[in-house]
Amino acid sequence: MAHLHDFRLILDDPMQPGAVCDGATNMARDEAMSLGVGAGAQLPTLRFYGWSPPAISLGQSQRLAAVNVAQCRADGVDIVRILARRKETAERLALKLIRFFCVDNPDGGYVDKVARAYEPDHQIKPMLKTVFMSEQFQSKRCFHTLIKSPCDYVVGTLKYLQVSQVDGNTCNYLAAMGQDLFAPPSVKGWDGGAAWLASDTMMARFNFAAKVIGQKMDQLPQGKAALALCQKQGIDNAASMVDYFCTLLLDGDIPSSARAKLVDYVSTDLKGNKLDSLPDTRLLDAKIRGLLHLIMTLPTYQLV
Repeated sequence: MAHLHDFRLILDDPMQPGAVCDGATNMARDEAMSLGVGAGAQLPTLRFYGWSPPAISLGQSQRLAAVNVAQCRADGVDIVRILARRKETAERLALKLIRFFCVDNPDGGYVDKVARAYEPDHQIKPMLKTVFMSEQFQSKRCFHTLIKSPCDYVVGTLKYLQVSQVDGNTCNYLAAMGQDLFAPPSVKGWDGGAAWLASDTMMARFNFAAKVIGQKMDQLPQGKAALALCQKQGIDNAASMVDYFCTLLLDGDIPSSARAKLVDYVSTDLKGNKLDSLPDTRLLDAKIRGLLHLIMTLPTYQLV
């Protein structure tokens, strides 16, 4: 519990190199801090800041008509006003929520439906309920269409594999994938979508997958752990092994050609010779590790 003398001091100097102190950014920061302090998640905050460019901030009871908008534009002065009650705000929020949770290019009717959920009380919770309870959210169109953020990728992988111990450098992997959790590129966060995918960030994903797979398999009891896993899940051949892990990691969403290649991989020894049954204990362990890594490098595993 914070004492009366505990507070946070923030100095936002618009003259500092790279400083972002326009009207909209300043008001967004103030709102975020107010919400954090109100929820008890942050200390009481004293913030000093400047405007760059100069700005006029209109409060709830202040009217735009009182401002000479043309003169402000001519002089390069920002105008910031409360937007919560405007229809455009509801539509913009609806579009962002749908794009984050559902699909990149929703139809107008879906956006309007979610926007209407915001308008009565200007609350986000009814909008989220409308998104999640909609037919569109549960349709095939919203299945494996969005690219996982690094956080989705890392946390999902840890949960899928039920890794009980997380390395202290997990955040470093996130940063290598393009998402340093506590250092977003701007106040709006990350662009997301296709911006997550590049040669270096994809390599970081694959390296993380290899590390976690090794970590998980090494946590299992030595010796017959891989065989025990197969027996527990009723895996008795290469095809059933591939189907089990594809269901676990991909919800079964894998092209038949890719599945066939995975089955071929599991059903051959290290020299490429065909096996009539599951490999022996040592080779089985290596095959499971390799199979998991191959699945996690598939395009479908990068989608949510």
